[in-house]
Amino acid sequence: MLGKAQNTRIIRKARQSQCSVASRMWNAPDSGMREERYGEAEPLLKRVVGARKEALGPNHPDTLSAMDDLAGLYGRQENYAESEALLRRALAAREQALGPDHPDTLTAANNLARVYFSEQRYPEVERLLKRVLAGRQSALGPDHPDTLGTLDLLAGLYMTEERYGEAEPLYKRLLAEHEKALGQNHPDTLRLLNNLAGVYFNQQRYGEAGPLFERALAGQEQALGPNHPDTLNIVNNLGGVYERLGQYGIAEKLFKRAITGFELAWGPDHPKTRDPIIHLTGLYAHLGRFREAEPWLKQALAAHDRDSAQGDSDKLTKVNILAASYFKLGRYEEAEPLLKQVLAAREETLGPDHPQTLASVTELAELYMNQGHNKEAEILFERALEV
Repeated sequence: MLGKAQNTRIIRKARQSQCSVASRMWNAPDSGMREERYGEAEPLLKRVVGARKEALGPNHPDTLSAMDDLAGLYGRQENYAESEALLRRALAAREQALGPDHPDTLTAANNLARVYFSEQRYPEVERLLKRVLAGRQSALGPDHPDTLGTLDLLAGLYMTEERYGEAEPLYKRLLAEHEKALGQNHPDTLRLLNNLAGVYFNQQRYGEAGPLFERALAGQEQALGPNHPDTLNIVNNLGGVYERLGQYGIAEKLFKRAITGFELAWGPDHPKTRDPIIHLTGLYAHLGRFREAEPWLKQALAAHDRDSAQGDSDKLTKVNILAASYFKLGRYEEAEPLLKQVLAAREETLGPDHPQTLASVTELAELYMNQGHNKEAEILFERALEV
């Protein structure tokens, strides 16, 4: 018979091994493998949490660490409700045991903010991140990696909420710190360079955005290669800059390069592939090259219909461009059902008096006028004018 102490050590060792196996499963470097093995890791992590609660108590640091692991797994599975519940309990326990400003407590608050971000609960995200940022700056200093990590999340929140004026100084600070600590060509430095360029782009400061995208692109090509997805993201962004600057030939080449690269990396139906297709077809429509836009749009719409997860607003953009292409080519019978589809969708999602809805009303009225359906056109024009 084994002694009680020896038995306890064996059980503890077995539980540690079990947790290690589960952790390796969902932290494996290959993302596809992680997704396939989430289902295997979940029951193991659940057993680890249960065993540690029983052996050590619900508020023991090792129990809370296992809860963090399980919450992280739920987050990767996009099961945010379960992830949030675990992280809230872990945060409350650490606040009670360690205090609100302990580094472990701040890490728990930071993790919870990430889940809120995924749930688009932005006011709660900002409240938590500002709390964590203040605590980390006080305890660790303004240049500590954990402090800068929280600053990065806050800047990303401001970008998501289109608060570009608030995001800009944060990204400038982050970029300067990363250049000093990691060098100009480190992947994190290049990512921040791309983000700051994105701030300038969204503020229509294209002359400032372009050189930053160019610099980020050169660094990514050297570090990751010309066809890496991160490189291609910057290629696509840079194409947008050249389009806004009126350098359409360069923009077209960049959009086509991004499309080709994403098709090789992800396939023709992937959302990443469809993004530069929207940009390219928009460019063609702007230049009046509607026949060249049509096959790209049909490809993107067919891919959208095969992927039910793709957002409706994304599809609507493509439908609207295709309708405009048919209209400009005089193919009114093909344009009419598309324009009606866009109008109905905008009325439902934006309301009857939204500017984009009224733009669709006017476009359909112009179509009717070109078809000689003057009565129908007059009714729609009067509706737009009334608003």
